[in-house]
Order: sequence, then structure tokens, then C-alpha cells
Amino acid sequence: MVTVPPNPPLPAGLQAELVSIVGADGVLVRPLELAVYECDGLTLEKAAPSLVVCPRSTGEVSAVLRLLANRGQSFIPRGAGTGLAGGSA
Repeated sequence: MVTVPPNPPLPAGLQAELVSIVGADGVLVRPLELAVYECDGLTLEKAAPSLVVCPRSTGEVSAVLRLLANRGQSFIPRGAGTGLAGGSA
């Protein structure tokens, strides 16, 4: 198993801004919720995300990506999480 250093703290206010776009139920932050997203089908490498955003429309996706770009914040897109070779799709 590969050990990954912890994520840096999120910028102030970012979580609240994301909630304003997708709603409170569209932003996952609890450790138990995030554990599902720490790896895909390849469980050898794990890294828990700082948070997970679940947009429900193309408008929400655009708004989230615009916010992250304006804040200089990186992100990793994820599809179904079924990749078996370390992919995020």
C-alpha cells in the first residue's frame, strides 16, 4: 500500500461556496462518506479527498469548475469509480 501525505486544509469559505452551488447534500465532508472515494477498483493506492462535490446538472458542474478555477483550486473528476488500473473514472 502507498502512503499519501494528508491534504492541505481547504481555503477559507470554499466549502460554503460549494454548498451554495450544489446544496448541503451535494458536498460530502464526513470521514465515512469520504472513505468511499479514497480509491477506485485498484485498492492498492488510497488517498482520502478533502471533500467530494456531487453536482446534479451541467449548470452546477460549470459553476463548481468556475469557482475552483477562480480560486486556483485543483480537483480530480470521478466517474463511476470502477477503474482497475488506478484511474479515477
